[in-house]
Amino acid sequence: MGALSLLLPLSWCGLWAPYELEMADISRRIAVALHGAEALVVAGATNTAPTLTELGKGQLPFTSVAVGFQLLGLSDWAGRLPLALWAALGLGATFLLVSRFTDRVAAAYSTAVLATMPLYFLQARTMLGDGVTLAATALGTTGLAMSTFHPSIQRHRSRLAWGLLGLLGLLAGFGARGVLLGVACPALGVGLAWLMCRLAGQACPSRSGEVSGLVSLSIGLAALGLGSWVLFKGSPAAYLEVIGASLKEPSKLPTHDSVLHQLGFGLFPWSAIAPFALALALRQPNDRALSDRTPLSVALCMCLASVFVVALALHGLIAPQTGSLPFVGTFAIAGLMGVAFRAMEDQAKNTRLLALASAALLIVFYADLRSAPEQSLGPFSVAGAAFPESFAAEAKHWVKYGCLLCLGIMAVALGELRSDTAFGPWHPESDYRRWLKWLQTAARGRLFWLLAALTLVLGAVSVLVLLASRGLNLPWLSSLGGWKLVVRYAFLVVPVVIIAPVPVWLARDAAGAFLRWLPMPRARLALLGFAAFGLALSLGYYPALAAHLSPRNVFESFQEQAKPGEKLAVLGQAARVAPYYGGAEIHTPKSARAGLDWLLDAPAERRWLVLSARDLGQVNQLYRQRLGSASNLPILDATSSEVLLASNRLGEVEPNQNPLSTWVTNIRPTPEWPLDVDLSGQLRCLGWSITDPDGKPVAKVTTGQAYDFRIYWEVTTPVSGNWQTFIHIDGNRRRYNGDHDTLQGKYPFKFWQPGDFMTDVHRFELEPHFSGATYQVYFGLFSGDKRLSVRSGKHHEDRIMGGNLVVH
Repeated sequence: MGALSLLLPLSWCGLWAPYELEMADISRRIAVALHGAEALVVAGATNTAPTLTELGKGQLPFTSVAVGFQLLGLSDWAGRLPLALWAALGLGATFLLVSRFTDRVAAAYSTAVLATMPLYFLQARTMLGDGVTLAATALGTTGLAMSTFHPSIQRHRSRLAWGLLGLLGLLAGFGARGVLLGVACPALGVGLAWLMCRLAGQACPSRSGEVSGLVSLSIGLAALGLGSWVLFKGSPAAYLEVIGASLKEPSKLPTHDSVLHQLGFGLFPWSAIAPFALALALRQPNDRALSDRTPLSVALCMCLASVFVVALALHGLIAPQTGSLPFVGTFAIAGLMGVAFRAMEDQAKNTRLLALASAALLIVFYADLRSAPEQSLGPFSVAGAAFPESFAAEAKHWVKYGCLLCLGIMAVALGELRSDTAFGPWHPESDYRRWLKWLQTAARGRLFWLLAALTLVLGAVSVLVLLASRGLNLPWLSSLGGWKLVVRYAFLVVPVVIIAPVPVWLARDAAGAFLRWLPMPRARLALLGFAAFGLALSLGYYPALAAHLSPRNVFESFQEQAKPGEKLAVLGQAARVAPYYGGAEIHTPKSARAGLDWLLDAPAERRWLVLSARDLGQVNQLYRQRLGSASNLPILDATSSEVLLASNRLGEVEPNQNPLSTWVTNIRPTPEWPLDVDLSGQLRCLGWSITDPDGKPVAKVTTGQAYDFRIYWEVTTPVSGNWQTFIHIDGNRRRYNGDHDTLQGKYPFKFWQPGDFMTDVHRFELEPHFSGATYQVYFGLFSGDKRLSVRSGKHHEDRIMGGNLVVH
């Protein structure tokens, strides 16, 4: 599982500009200038050695990537492979540490958890560099903990060898993230664990172990002191050399829970069960099967918990000066969770509360990711990253079905369902027998007639609601609002209540039969379920997300569609990615106008242009200016909402995938509610329409359903200023306020030119209390407290009067 998660999808996507691209370019320059890799020289690019300021972090990750480029060539997977190998060392260290202090099963659990945590496998598979730090923390902790606590190491040389492994881990951590996160975290974590054992009266197994613990504590305290002094008194250069991060005060200071916020989404889905599993791992062990290893298990849990707490404190300490950095104590959380799942195997009757609490927390994470899918970028720990709109719908499906899988597995594995046959359906005291007896008693008494009468009454109400939906006027139904659908099927309430226990019991007994057949402990099933979801995120969700963030797919699309000899230009940041993927001579225009000029200067030949979504508006406006608003810029690949592939012509069967075509056209629209309203002599409102999400016009709307409100504009003269759109649906002392950025802010008013027809689309949904009434529609443009004035047409206080809207 670890190999699948860390190594298999190394070429899962192209370089993520600018984040991975910056590190790849600096590493290439290191390989050229310091390692003599002349084959990596890129014409027209900087090929000199970078400065420490350009690195922005420790040098070890850059050197690792440079070695990959030097040995394997200039490609994305060659740069990622060394970082993945570092992460694999971290997995091995975690397995070694947990197996030597508990057993191999708990160690396997820990590595499975760690390998499927997004914060770990994403840092391992991307050229962001912190995979080295996370692995070095695991190596340093393992070496120091083995040297300090393990009693089976009798020879001083062996204990010294483990100590040297720990020191190598500390050196690697210093080379990646400086003295605080790279050195103080593992050293101080092990040292404090040793100190707590001493204060609790538990001596180390040998004198050399005592020395190792004291040395760990001393190194940790020294690193903490040095790092703290630099953090509060040092210069920016000292930050890079000692702290391993550049001085970068965030525009918004992190709150006290910023690290927990990163862990919540960075460890998902494990973050739903982690708090409760950690509590289980840290309580007093009573495992009879492992009673001879209990002292070692206690030492391990104390050591891992100490590393976790120290990492939590250090991240909170440096965040105001350096911003949020990937949490270095990730392996410690995974190790504690592995121990907890191993303990749950012998506590099958004490997991129901854990399952309920974890399910509640998982639902909270699901709700957050559904409403704000950009939270899934948290494991990358990069500032300013934008979530691609083209992936939002797919992201919600991934999270939805993955959470349902985990909820179902938790219900079966940790819900303490009966797995014995003592109360099967044939048993006299079974639920089925008692249910049949209750039905017989009800049929002989008055309860039967009472239920029958209630069914008839509810059936009559359902018939009235059905007739009202076919045109019968029943004013009292308007007060039901969104409950009308429930009332319509009210006649099913009594039968469902009576029959409902049977499918519930059948599902329960089917799960019990599955548990009897299951050749493994229940806790292992729960772990495998979460690991399967984490692996699906690793091999499916995040590669799909990265495909929308990287320009590689656009270059591949060019290579598939272009004929030999056709030229390609790259505009913006994507130009720096061209040496990694360009299969032809590549031009790099310096501006949007220069890019369009190059694209259109040779009408006899077909040319191609790669551009970012942020440049599309300007290039499209220049294109329409050049060709007289005849059409929008031809886009041949808009799979990603971030990077696009344009051409100067379309083939006979090639559709224009320009996303602006939804809003900008040269064809006069035909609104469902036509108007003729002049705004400041610059715009003419032609009307408005309401459509369902598929684009089909509707005359009435229903509460609780999503619709698109479309406003149609004709540009008469250039529009001055930048305006937002407001929509007011007023009536019955209620108002729906639909303020929003016009055209989602992607095609500013400065790009609108005379002769353009613009369609502004805003998705809205009315709440249930709006039902059963007619409302007046108003809309217009505003900026701050000012509205764009209406010169002619129906209006009120510069609000266009659109007419009536019926809501049912």
